[in-house]
Amino acid sequence: IDSSETIITGNGNNEISQISFNLEQNYPNPFNPSTNISFYLPKAGIVDLRIYNSLGEECGVILNRINLQNGLHNYNFDSSNLTSGVYIYTIKTDFGMLSKKMMVLK
Repeated sequence: IDSSETIITGNGNNEISQISFNLEQNYPNPFNPSTNISFYLPKAGIVDLRIYNSLGEECGVILNRINLQNGLHNYNFDSSNLTSGVYIYTIKTDFGMLSKKMMVLK
């Protein structure tokens, strides 16, 4: 299974939508001290969600190999222990891996 897999769903009105593995841009961005990170899982699975600095060093763990149900998930990240700068948040699942940048402003 990869991140390009889609699930077809119907809404009762014969309309079809495609839902796939997705990592949203954090909000707000830039932020201080906290931000929300959302992602969508098309199927249940093991999820790892981590924060890295611009050198690739791990600076935070939001989810450490947690089994989650399918659907939309939202997590708050507190950057109180981080300095100002650009960070990367990365989600790893059975469907693949996605990353986005975020900025902490102190």
